[in-house]
Amino acid sequence: VFNMPYIDEADNKLPDGVYDMLISISEIKNDGEVIKTHDSINVCDVIIKRTAPPTPVINVSSGLVDITYPDETTAPSLNNSFIRSKYKKQYKVVKDGVDISGYVNYTDSFPADNMTVTALYTDIAGNVSVATKRIFSSDAGAGSSGIDATVEGSNTTVEESRAGNVYYIGTRREKQKGINSDIFDFIN
Repeated sequence: VFNMPYIDEADNKLPDGVYDMLISISEIKNDGEVIKTHDSINVCDVIIKRTAPPTPVINVSSGLVDITYPDETTAPSLNNSFIRSKYKKQYKVVKDGVDISGYVNYTDSFPADNMTVTALYTDIAGNVSVATKRIFSSDAGAGSSGIDATVEGSNTTVEESRAGNVYYIGTRREKQKGINSDIFDFIN
């Protein structure tokens, strides 16, 4: 088993963030001779992400709904452009109890109406933040933000994210064969 305890030299858990993984591999022969085959090779980055991303912010202004997906606050290294490109920014619109869009990728603001908007923000580890806002058609031109369904009124929504996936480097479960035990295959 190739376990990866994400701890530092003092046995403290590493905080969320992006880390370079340096690998050293030694081969031990039957007679006890140790041959170092790889030494401090930077083979990959490890992303530790235990918490949900920041909650999206839904605003209404000048007849348009705008959703802001904030930067991570737990670790600045999680805000680099490559990692942020892997985050999913989605929303759906419900009018009169009918889901008219399903979850779609958020790219730009859209026209406000009498509706409920739900925004999802999914990070690279699968953690999810949800924001829901009820918008009234009279708010669409007034610049008001409507009712925040997560904190106001009797229509409060509470959603929890699932735990992030745990990945073991070079180990994967195959449907027919069980666990693939070639732990250093990722180096080749």
